[in-house]
Amino acid sequence: MQKVSLILHTTTKEGTKAGTLPKSNNISWRGKSGLQDGKDTNDKEGLVSVNRYDHARELIKWGTDYLLLTFDSSASEINQIHAKVGGSLKGSEKPEDMEYPPETVFAFARDSSKRYMWGSVWLFLATSNNTYLSLAMATDPSVPKNAKAFDKITDFNKLPAEILSMYHESTSLTMWGFIQLNHGYPNSLQYVVNASFMASLFADYMKAQGVPGWYCNHNYFSISVLKAFATSQMDYIMCKNPMNMSYIVGYGNKFPRHVHHRGASIPNDDKHYSCIEGWKWRDTPNRNPNNIVGAMVGGPNGFDQFYDLRNNNSYTEPTLAGNAGLVAALISLTSTSTIGSGFDTDHTIFNQTRQYRPQNLPPP
Repeated sequence: MQKVSLILHTTTKEGTKAGTLPKSNNISWRGKSGLQDGKDTNDKEGLVSVNRYDHARELIKWGTDYLLLTFDSSASEINQIHAKVGGSLKGSEKPEDMEYPPETVFAFARDSSKRYMWGSVWLFLATSNNTYLSLAMATDPSVPKNAKAFDKITDFNKLPAEILSMYHESTSLTMWGFIQLNHGYPNSLQYVVNASFMASLFADYMKAQGVPGWYCNHNYFSISVLKAFATSQMDYIMCKNPMNMSYIVGYGNKFPRHVHHRGASIPNDDKHYSCIEGWKWRDTPNRNPNNIVGAMVGGPNGFDQFYDLRNNNSYTEPTLAGNAGLVAALISLTSTSTIGSGFDTDHTIFNQTRQYRPQNLPPP
């Protein structure tokens, strides 16, 4: 696991970078992309023990620099950001070939967003085209009736309450012990790795606080149960599953070869492919010409079945949220063989945290 976590720190994040890539970038099939999205930072390669501390910091900076470009930093109040414009499944091209002029992005927003008028105003300012001004001031009956209510509370504000209403007191395991935290819906692995990380972290915290375990519904659980759970889920992901495969690209002899990733699935041949032209690479039965080593895919369904199909992103699409949890879980389980000293060897972090005392401590 330790070797895998080191690989994940470097290759996976580098395979998803945008901008002008530094010479130290290890992914030969990735080139510069998204240059019009904002000023590039020329990040360079750099965890202290493995000479990757500076590099890990730069990877974080790369993401935060992007976030800083999603809002107007000169505004007196920041109350919204703009990101993920467009539909990622509407086309397939290399990141290096992305060309989305403002008018194209607006055309997408015009039919799918209540905020299209903001786009109309800004496009009018940029192009002096009165058509956009007319749209901003229009009373088109096809426009949603609440489109102009900019102070309108949208359905998205109800998300936290909805999540709570959907919460289940118990969850299920597959026949092979794979926990179903998303209740059988796609992209299962990202939930599992983050749960494994939290279980391992909490075990270390409880150990540092001198708490050997706790009661839950009259059942006693030691902290070793948390570590065992996290380990079992990582083992499943890395090969101990009915498919006898690893769900991490590049790990083991059998792993996904048709990953749903534009940069990995389209050849690095210095040719320009449009959004539509890229579909032939998405739909080809051939293996990806490039392996995004260290990427964890979406994972199996609720019946332990996995289909290595590039055009079914539910199974084969890697995500940053999933890989972040994977790296954290692997590090927590491989930093040490002693429970309680994995993340915080000198307890400086846990000692600053409020002491945890379960209501029902186990008998001595």
